[in-house]
Amino acid sequence: MNKKEGPVKILLIDDDQGDIEFTRDILSESKINLSITSVESGEEALRYLQKQGPFVDSETPDLILLDLNMPKMNGIETLQAIKREHKLKKLPVIILTTSEDDDDIARTYLLGASSFITKPVDCEQFEQAIKSIHNIWFTVFKFPST
Repeated sequence: MNKKEGPVKILLIDDDQGDIEFTRDILSESKINLSITSVESGEEALRYLQKQGPFVDSETPDLILLDLNMPKMNGIETLQAIKREHKLKKLPVIILTTSEDDDDIARTYLLGASSFITKPVDCEQFEQAIKSIHNIWFTVFKFPST
């Protein structure tokens, strides 16, 4: 990731509190300074990203981790909304979901997802998936300045 002052800001969008906590725990072991904010719905994520309501002072994240399977506004709808907004469209969005559906994979890439990772059911494999995000996205990939 580009050298920057302050923490790398991650927005985690997932309605499963267990997955949120597990992901936070794994990422918190990082030697990289991370700031992780989580929201539990697509609607809440858009309010956060648009700095509305209780999120008026929110910071634009450097990276978004997005679940697809959420009630009301699902992850695909959330991704579409993010990529429609000029100020948000360059944000890298990693799909982190239980889906293995080829249509979901193809559709999210067409909509501008940066990568698609299926959440393994096994805890150890899930931990490795989160660590792979850390190892690749925070050490190898470069992002534009926001």
